Amino acid sequence: MEDLQGKAARPLVFYVTVVGLGAAAAVVFAARGYEWEWSSRVINALVALFAVGLAAELGSVRLHVSGSTFSIAFIPILAATFLLGAFPGMLLSGAVAFSAEAVVRNKPWIKVVFNTGKEVLGVGLAASVYQALGGEPSMERFDLNLPAVVGAGICYTLLTSIAVVHAVSLAERFPFNKAFSQMAAGSILYDVFATPAPALLAYLYVRFELAGVALLAVPLFIVRHIYVQNLRLEQSSRDLLDLMVKAIEARDPYTCGHSQR
Repeated sequence: MEDLQGKAARPLVFYVTVVGLGAAAAVVFAARGYEWEWSSRVINALVALFAVGLAAELGSVRLHVSGSTFSIAFIPILAATFLLGAFPGMLLSGAVAFSAEAVVRNKPWIKVVFNTGKEVLGVGLAASVYQALGGEPSMERFDLNLPAVVGAGICYTLLTSIAVVHAVSLAERFPFNKAFSQMAAGSILYDVFATPAPALLAYLYVRFELAGVALLAVPLFIVRHIYVQNLRLEQSSRDLLDLMVKAIEARDPYTCGHSQR
């Protein structure tokens, strides 16, 4: 979403406003009847998962080919939801997104509101699906409910991906179906396969607490680094092929379009 504030038209501003107000309403609704447990274990979990989530969000990679963003920030955020429930998970996701966008990156207000709001709504939906399918948030034990874990991950991925694609579609005046195929089709498949990772992180925290977070966080960032290197190689190869195609078409205009295909 390049230069989103400058390109923001009325439909886009209205859409972002709805997302922001919807997120605020969802947080208020989730807070009703919630009883905080201010134990050191809960505080340690929130601080550790916030730190991992913020590091992952700041280390997100924009995909040159599709224009979408690759990030593993959803893993600690959904893990917090599995451990603590909807309200803390939504607060944590909002805090991570707001800190990254407003405090560190100093993004325009429209990006801050949208990215914070869609993360809060995504976690709220994921938490609802998780509990509807029999998942029970707990800091004392973690019983793997695979349908609940996968369902929560898929719903989070779909909502956040569709929200971003629709915002880009409004900002760029680009058809939604084409924007979705270019931006989200590939990343959704990755996120679906990654849905067990938040459950594993939740289990490791229940079992080993902070050591469990480090036990999974380090390999995750190593895998991310390998993925980024492979991605950059792929992007370099595509750029080289584009230059070769342009050179061929410049020499022989009759091949225009054929070489690109």
